[in-house]
Amino acid sequence: MNESILRLPYRLPYDWQAILAFLSRDVALQRALAEQSQRPTPRELLARAEAWRPWRAYAVLHLWHADAATMAAKPEQEKGDATLA
Repeated sequence: MNESILRLPYRLPYDWQAILAFLSRDVALQRALAEQSQRPTPRELLARAEAWRPWRAYAVLHLWHADAATMAAKPEQEKGDATLA
């Protein structure tokens, strides 16, 4: 971690860890990045997200929004178990 970040006011080390974290096991992220109905594995998702550093948290927000819009547009009978979709 860049030590200059730690000198910023009102920031603690764990704040930056949370910002830099990436939820590779998050089902909504996996659904949003699925290709041909095949969700990426957590390892594949994490590898793909490396290119997004240091903006991965913003990517997560965008992907969550995209997944929510996709799920909202599906008819109820197609949603089924959202964790399996």
